Amino acid sequence: MRQWLDSVSSLLLALFLALMVWLLTSDTERPMTTTPVPATGGLPLTYEHVPDGFMPLSVDEGRVKALVRGFKDAVGPQTAADLVLVVDLAGITSPQAVAAVDTPVDVPVHWRWRDEVGWSVRRRQALRVLTTDPPAVAVRLDPIVTSTLRVEVELANKAEGGVDLGERETDPAKVQVTGPRTVLARIARAVALVDSAMLSGSTTPRLSGLPLVAMDASGTVIEHVALDPNTVTVTVDPTRFGYRLPVVVEPHGNVPSGYDWRGMTYDPKEVHVFGPREGIQQLLAAGKVSARPIDLGPITRTTQLRSPLMLPAGVEAVGLPDGDITVTVQVDVLRGSQQYTVPVEAEGVPPGLKAVISPPTVIVVLRGDRPVLDQLTAADLKAVVIARRLAAGVHRVPVNLRLPPGLERVSVAPDPIELTLESLGAARPSR
Repeated sequence: MRQWLDSVSSLLLALFLALMVWLLTSDTERPMTTTPVPATGGLPLTYEHVPDGFMPLSVDEGRVKALVRGFKDAVGPQTAADLVLVVDLAGITSPQAVAAVDTPVDVPVHWRWRDEVGWSVRRRQALRVLTTDPPAVAVRLDPIVTSTLRVEVELANKAEGGVDLGERETDPAKVQVTGPRTVLARIARAVALVDSAMLSGSTTPRLSGLPLVAMDASGTVIEHVALDPNTVTVTVDPTRFGYRLPVVVEPHGNVPSGYDWRGMTYDPKEVHVFGPREGIQQLLAAGKVSARPIDLGPITRTTQLRSPLMLPAGVEAVGLPDGDITVTVQVDVLRGSQQYTVPVEAEGVPPGLKAVISPPTVIVVLRGDRPVLDQLTAADLKAVVIARRLAAGVHRVPVNLRLPPGLERVSVAPDPIELTLESLGAARPSR
């Protein structure tokens, strides 16, 4: 017996020494390390045995790490995915749960490997969890409450500009939302999201089974709540549903010479169109609704015109039964100046005398509307000197202009001029 015991002891000692040599060799060839997992942030927490009527909230959510020991080349991002951190609330009594609404309670954090991570895998990698950091988390319980919200309807894709749902109804008009009290406090409305493609071209747009979502004031979807019912039926007035697109009117030609085109304005600037899908798609591809071009050729003043919209077959514009818009074409008359050579005449020459004017013509510069100046000739102007009550002899007299309405005298040169009154039949004295 003693000999047998000595043999067993020797065998065990040999095994122990072999294990130590293997560990020393392994630690040299594949060094061991103790690493926080994950390197940044934290692991998600799984709550178990949550008291009825409550939802757990932890101030340490997203901050808890696991301290893992293993081969250095085996501890990495996959290790974080293989771990589950559990916060078990089984020990919290009903009075403690009520108290935990206002005062957080510390609960230990446990860990376990996911079921698909076998023992043999962990043994080959020498993986084991030492502890968690922190080892416990502060948990507050949020009561589950219910409130009533009015259902609203919005487009599923708000980036699709110009879509107008018009008047719509929902069935039911209100729904109940259930969830943690702090989460419900953020909810502003229950929304049924509508895909505009489901309505375009429909004559009786009634959509059933549209899912509801809860949103905050900024339009962010709120998770972890239950809506009852969670779907609604939306009915849209086909004469009010459509797309709101800008109106564009192209000018054609040019205003006459002497006029200045200052631009055009439209009323309305955009229109709400609805109708067959094919026609609507044509307008959407263009991104606008065009009206008949405006011919600028005959326009010489600011004018209001009616221009029909160029709509595809079957497409209508809400509020425009005749399909026309009002276009205001803004045209100003250009102002300018022009020079003319005008003969001078004498008026009121006393009997028995004749008038000799030197020089016989003057240079006249006028200012006025450009179209009038362009059509004006020297024959349309009259320059006169007044000889009335003047005696025979040489006089310096001013030049008077007789102008058509709307013209302004700028200058006359020379002015004054020389007027000589001579007796009829008398020779003009030599100079």
